[in-house]
Order: sequence, then C-alpha cells, then structure tokens
Amino acid sequence: MALTLIFGSALAPEALTEDIIDVSIEASAATDAWGREYLTYGDFKYQVKSDNTITIIGFDVNKTTAEIPSEIDGQTVTEIGKYAFYQASALTEVIIPDTITTIGEQSFRYCSNLKSVTIPDSVTKLKKYAFAQSGLESIIIPDSVTEISDRAFFSCDSLKTAQLPDKVDYLGSYCFYYCVSLESINLPSNITSVGGSMFYNCSSLKEITIPSTVTEIDDFAFWNCSSLTKLVISEGLTKLGLSAFEKCTGLTELNIPSTVTEIGDWAFYECSDNLTLLVHNGSYGLTYALVNSISFKVIDTLSDVTGVTVASKTANSVRLTWDKLSDATGYIVYRYDEAEQTWVKIAKSSTNSTSYIASKLSNGTTYRFAVKAYKTADSGEILSKNYSEVSVTTELGSVSNFKVDATSSVSIRFTWDKLSNADGYIIYKYDEEQGKFVRVAKTTSNIYSVKGLSSGTTYDFYVNSYKKV
Repeated sequence: MALTLIFGSALAPEALTEDIIDVSIEASAATDAWGREYLTYGDFKYQVKSDNTITIIGFDVNKTTAEIPSEIDGQTVTEIGKYAFYQASALTEVIIPDTITTIGEQSFRYCSNLKSVTIPDSVTKLKKYAFAQSGLESIIIPDSVTEISDRAFFSCDSLKTAQLPDKVDYLGSYCFYYCVSLESINLPSNITSVGGSMFYNCSSLKEITIPSTVTEIDDFAFWNCSSLTKLVISEGLTKLGLSAFEKCTGLTELNIPSTVTEIGDWAFYECSDNLTLLVHNGSYGLTYALVNSISFKVIDTLSDVTGVTVASKTANSVRLTWDKLSDATGYIVYRYDEAEQTWVKIAKSSTNSTSYIASKLSNGTTYRFAVKAYKTADSGEILSKNYSEVSVTTELGSVSNFKVDATSSVSIRFTWDKLSNADGYIIYKYDEEQGKFVRVAKTTSNIYSVKGLSSGTTYDFYVNSYKKV
C-alpha cells in the first residue's frame, strides 16, 4: 500500500505558524541556510551519515519535479531530512524510492503547489511538522507507518479527510491542530492517548470514535470542534484534560465512562446548554456533573459476569465459560499481566457467546483470566463494573522420549527429555500382585536407575512429571 497526499494551493495564515525560518540567508557553496555542510547530486543536497547511508537535506526550490534517487555513489538513500523541501513552492511532483524509512522534520512544510506524494511501504516515521501548513486535502497513510510525530499536519487548513493505519502507536500532540476543514478521521487502535491540542479548532469535524485503548484525552484535545455532534468513548478512559471539549457547541450527549477518575477545569466550558452528560451511578462523572451544575442522565450499568469457570485445559490452552447476561451485547476477556500489574484485553466477542479458548499458553503455568460484559449504545460503550476472575494452571503435558539408557542383571537406568516448568518426575513400576502401577521413586533429574530387580524378568515402567502449585 502507498500513501497518497493531495494538496491544494493555499498557505496557512501566518498568525498560526511556529518555528518560522528565515530562508533568505545566502548559503555558501557547501553550507546551507541552517549552517549544515552538504554534498550535491543533481538538484539535491545530501549528507552521508555515520552508517554510510544518505540523508537528503535540500533541493532546488525553483524546480517543479523531484525524483529522489535510491542511492548515491553506491550508498543507500534512507531519509528525507529536516527542511529538505522546505518552502519549495514551485514543486508539483515528488517521487520517493522504497529505500526511504523516515520523512524528517518540516521536510515538506509550505510546499503549497505540491498536488500528490506517493510514500512507499518502507516509510515508518513521519516527523515533526513533516507536512505542516501545506494545502493538503486528504491523506491515506500506509500500514508501515508506526509513528506520526507532533504537529505532522499542523494547520493544514485544506485537509478534509485522514485515514490512519492501526499500526500507528504514537500520534503526536498538535498533530491536526487548526485543520479547520477536517471532517472525518479514524484513530489508530494502538494509541493510548489523544494528545494535547490534537484536534484544536478542527471546527468542521463531525464525528469521531475514541479507541478502547485510549486512557487519556489531554488538554485542549477537541477545543472549538463546534461541528462535532457524535463522540464515542469506551470504558477504560481515565482522564479528560483541561478544556478538552471547550466550545464543542454541537455536542448534545456525551458518555462519561465509569472508569474516568479525573476531569480538568473548563472541560465543557461554553458547550451548548443542551449538552447532557451520560454518567453511571457512583461514578466520578456523576459527582463532576453535580458539582459543576451540568445536565446529566444516569444510564444503566451492566451486572458483573457470573459463573466464570475453566471448562477444560491442556498444556497450552484453556477453555473458559461463564453465565449469559440477557442485556449484554458481548463480552471482553482479559489476562492479567504480572509484570505490568494490570489486566490486558485479549479478546472481544461481537456476539453474546459465553465461552472462549485462550491458546498459545505455556505448560505448567498459572494464569489469571477475567471477563466483563459490554453493551453498545449511541452514547458509547457500557461495561460491567468489576472483573469476574478465575485462576488456572495449565497441564504440564506428557514426558517425551522415555527410554532405557543402560541395563544390568539387577538394574535399569532410564532417561527422558526435560519438560519446561516441571518441578520434578515420578517413576512408577507395575506391580503384578497388586495389579496396578506403584510409585518407586521421585526425582528432580531426568535420569534415574531402578535397582534390586530380578535377572531375566520383564518389567513395565512409566514416568510422569509434577509441579507444585
């Protein structure tokens, strides 16, 4: 997949700019306007990095087209560096090779006549101000991109739509600041916060869904998003920042999840008098609405899931079941992360199924699982309040490669493969008189000798593993 950027011709208002660079300074033959030494290759200026790869740092701003080379003098071009095409107002077309991994800070800032850019799947990072204050009208970012830094599309006042891949795990603050024409955007499901001023003054934005991974909506995140009429927030959110929804006059209802424990000052300042907060009994949102005299409505909460149990287990999987809730849309299954000391969502059903198989587990290992029910509504997602938990230790599995290593007239020595997570092993011998196997030894080694046997006699043995839980 490639990234296509379509540009208009308008520059953002000067009043909104930051870090304006005076590029009227004349550079020397080998030093650019920012004092960087460079080499030349056709219309390009470049530097050789310590790893012997090439960074493009400049371009002839009078040129209308640019085809970035994949290599120069046998060295691979991997980066479009800081200010590389800064204020190249004549540029209408650029071709980027699939050797490029990073598009640097302010690299295409003020490229006012650039109509489209195709970015290859090799690119993983868009740096600060990468396409800021351009005439960009729409963006489709490829799946390869995982980082979009602060202010990447700062004040792109012609931008209408943005499609971002779920693999993006960092979406910087001020990223879509003052994108006054932005009407729709999808947020990646990997991000954990909506950064400060991310959609500041995006006055054309109509609706947006906050991913369930997001725990914080930071200060001024949706300031003056006056056209915003639908905002879906899931359980798991803990914080709404200072002035987060100030001047969002189009909002009439907003679900405040029961997980929210902090709401900043002026979070809903100058919102319409028609705004009603949907809150839960006993929640912080209810207290906030009462203290701040904001209209509210207490919405139903789901009961906690009951009957969570282990229906079956193997060495590498566990099947969980639970009782059905009649008013639930579905269920979310969690596994406890001991290192992070938190519950991590591992599955979400879109139907009211009451079972789940957790696979790819380690044998002989204790796990904690939990289930919550959820219900979808126009105002967002409602979850049952508490985690309904069960603990289970997976089976150890069978010992493999059990064999006779040596014999004598009165003894036999056995070996077998060690089993991960086993604390030890028990040796059994079949007793003809009792008609059953009886234990003859317990060991932590995977080698054991049975002595005191009768010469020329056939015996049956087996070995089993054990673990203390």
